Amino acid sequence: MLREEKTVTIMIVDDHALVREGLEALLNSISNFKVLCKASNGYEAIELHHRLNPEITLMDIKMPGLDGISAQSKILAHNPAAKIIILTTYIGGEDVYKAFETGARAYLLKDTPLEELRTIIMKVVRGEKHIPPDIAQMLALRVGSQQLTEREIEVLEAMAQGLTNREISQALFISTSTVKTHINSLFNKLQAKNRTEAIAKAIQKGILHP
Repeated sequence: MLREEKTVTIMIVDDHALVREGLEALLNSISNFKVLCKASNGYEAIELHHRLNPEITLMDIKMPGLDGISAQSKILAHNPAAKIIILTTYIGGEDVYKAFETGARAYLLKDTPLEELRTIIMKVVRGEKHIPPDIAQMLALRVGSQQLTEREIEVLEAMAQGLTNREISQALFISTSTVKTHINSLFNKLQAKNRTEAIAKAIQKGILHP
């Protein structure tokens, strides 16, 4: 007699209703999967996870209010055993790094075929991690590259908003000479010749989002 498969309860976290509904229909079509709840932002995800404790959470990254990586950190702080899979359209190196650094069990794109998604969910249920080869390579490049400091990222974000050195110094309460030092460091670490190239490379690496 065949042993009946255990039901895997799932929470879907995505700010687009069509994505939530579509994923729910697809996942519920798999015999041992049950979508337990859905959230449209990080705050809802935290509240639902604390209350219902789904076995698997499929978490988008970019959402209004509280992003997926921050929500993941808060869920894991409350329940370190939580199994969270990032499911997103973004594949920037910084996003991937932060996702795994804060405890993601897998990182997938939304165009992942259903059968592959099912296989990966079951791997995570068994306690395994799933890092596709292209993402593993991206992580290796990220670890091997010079990392930006928090202050450098703040300066970079200000540059992307079009602020001048003086405006950046006023916004961050630092001197203009310190701003210039941070910008020169950014140019060196990003291997950029000017502000436009630095911003473009930061977007390409997933440090900034357009």
